[in-house]
Amino acid sequence: MQISQVPALLPKAFAASGTKNTIPVDSQISVTPGAASLTDGFPPLTMTPLAAGGVPPYGADANGILNWLSQICQWSNAGGVYPYNAAFSAAIGGYPKGALIQKSSGTGYWVSAADNNTTDPYTGGAGWVGFDPSTLQAGSYTTAVDSGSLNALAVTLTPVPTALSAGMQVTTMNVVATNTGAATLNVNGLGVKPIVLPSGAALSGGEIPGGAAATFVYTGASWMLQTRQPANGVPYMNFSQIDALASDQGPIICTDMGGYLYKWTTSPYFTGYRNVRCGNLPETFAAAPRAWELATIGGVWSMSDPKQKRLIAWFQEQGLVVPSGSWLAGQGMIADLGSGNWKGIDLQNMFMRKAGTDADTANAAPAGTYKGDTLKAHTHTLAAYVAYAFSGGGESGMGNGSSTPTSSTGTAETAPKHTRTAPVILV
Repeated sequence: MQISQVPALLPKAFAASGTKNTIPVDSQISVTPGAASLTDGFPPLTMTPLAAGGVPPYGADANGILNWLSQICQWSNAGGVYPYNAAFSAAIGGYPKGALIQKSSGTGYWVSAADNNTTDPYTGGAGWVGFDPSTLQAGSYTTAVDSGSLNALAVTLTPVPTALSAGMQVTTMNVVATNTGAATLNVNGLGVKPIVLPSGAALSGGEIPGGAAATFVYTGASWMLQTRQPANGVPYMNFSQIDALASDQGPIICTDMGGYLYKWTTSPYFTGYRNVRCGNLPETFAAAPRAWELATIGGVWSMSDPKQKRLIAWFQEQGLVVPSGSWLAGQGMIADLGSGNWKGIDLQNMFMRKAGTDADTANAAPAGTYKGDTLKAHTHTLAAYVAYAFSGGGESGMGNGSSTPTSSTGTAETAPKHTRTAPVILV
């Protein structure tokens, strides 16, 4: 069939104002000759020739039957659903699995979860699953207030789920307390399961703030945290998730990149989320670069690396770029090597100096510029000595005479080789 073949709606039940009989359930053969019933339909007597003692069917019975059936059709046409009826349930041996009946409130429904279901859903009978459109819209079937304790969340959903299944989603409201480490979730007493991050790692503390709402998806073995929302409203994501974003979603805290804040950036060189502190030089004793750091030992940086391309763009935005032939170690400049590769800065054996004015040239010394070893011009004073002798004793000696300065050498200041950084401070 096709949707265009939908039959016309029934605007009025058959014989709505006509003469009609109410059709009884039990046989009327021994009660009223020729009367119809649900048990016999039209009895055999109405199918017997009149000459042989038969009687014609009653027109009112025909009207009654068609009226009843057309009322059912009209109710169905109008989208009506029947309420639970105990007598009807008993008569048919119970509702079948999947049967839909209307709640007494008229705003929701019950679905039978079993065949031959004779229990009454209105009195809490088993085998029925209730749902209400307004409740669905409010998320009440998958949302409940946390009734657990620190690091041990618990919720009770209504209706009660019979088991946990992969893909099941649950939201806990008003979390009792901010987690201080690994945490668990127990849904309707169906088992204490660990809460994990999307990476599969256990919580370490602070991922679920007290008083907040948290959403989880069941993996089959654990509850994966979907929303990491601190009290200030800034969401958490890992770097891969942030890197995949194609539009500005507001500030985001990057969980696996030092917890730094990432904001949407648009420039001729890069569009996407980037660490707000990209390009800063941290002071650290770490033996090796951490995930959110890049070694400043020269080498090649690549635009194909999602982390390095953000830093390359930052240098371009600051104008800290030199031709490849002018690149120097110790200089805060990068050089384009072509094919998406860049020569990175080399700050080994450098100390940092704030930008300002070059003491020798009186020219500006901006951030990123390099200066080699110099020695500030200075003089030394060399004392002059004269010889003397004592008469008669044969003794001789030396005494101070006039002083003579040495010639001047060196530059305007004394400084080892160094790299200047911008004169800024974090607040």
